[in-house]
Amino acid sequence: MEKFEVKIQIRFKDIDAMGHVNNAVYFTYFEQGRLEFYMKNFGKDGFQKYPFILARAEANFYKEIKLSEREVILRMWAGDFGNKSFKFFYELVSTDGTKKFADGVTVQVSYDYKTKKTVPVPEDFKEKIKRYIK
Repeated sequence: MEKFEVKIQIRFKDIDAMGHVNNAVYFTYFEQGRLEFYMKNFGKDGFQKYPFILARAEANFYKEIKLSEREVILRMWAGDFGNKSFKFFYELVSTDGTKKFADGVTVQVSYDYKTKKTVPVPEDFKEKIKRYIK
């Protein structure tokens, strides 16, 4: 299994009064990872071809991210496929790989926005990302 990786720039606006990246921003980093994952694996129309709704998001925080980090690496992979849902797993690490800042998981549910109903996860979706499935 391969992990998808993307560099995330630490922005000044990500920093809170405590001088580190605010905990809520980690979910924005996860979201950025999903965007990059979809763009790389499915192209510009990936979200239209394989739409989902986010059913759950959670994170574990291990070490604060300071502005001086300038950027971090987000690693992600997929797994725990059900009939209509699957999970993305995340790790936020330093660019040199020596620090793990956080990890997390989100649950995506395949969704038809026209009918407003959940649908099975398409088999070709799983096939296209099989190298990232644990």
